Amino acid sequence: MHRFFEELESSGDHETVYVDFLGAISMGNAVNELAKAIFEKFGKTKTGLHTTIQKMISPIGATVGFEPISGTPTLNIGVNSPQKEEQSLHALGEFLNERKKKIVIAIDEFQQVSTYNKANAEAIFRAWTQKFPSIGFIFSGSHRGVMTEMFLE
Repeated sequence: MHRFFEELESSGDHETVYVDFLGAISMGNAVNELAKAIFEKFGKTKTGLHTTIQKMISPIGATVGFEPISGTPTLNIGVNSPQKEEQSLHALGEFLNERKKKIVIAIDEFQQVSTYNKANAEAIFRAWTQKFPSIGFIFSGSHRGVMTEMFLE
């Protein structure tokens, strides 16, 4: 996946985001992981915080802090309520949709979504991807049977 992303980025036409859901045990954790990956990729500049990322911060309930030693910005995500999860996904999609280059997001260990207490977690992610057809998504996972079941239903 990472090698493929290197090739895409070297073409100059694409920007890529890789996120791993293996440690995400809830819908809120998954949204946090996605937001962190996007922030790590697009939020930091040599002079501080990228201005376009600031538009994304408020809707997802995030706060920006700074590392005391290095002075680099950090993002603290605060997705607490179920309604915020969907709002946060929408804000992240809007931010990515405004990028000049094509975006490809890889979500590794996506089968974790099927274990979340939220009954419609898969549907929320599916609806989110459909709202942003200009963003490419790659869903991968190590449990082939679960992944197959998720996508065949």
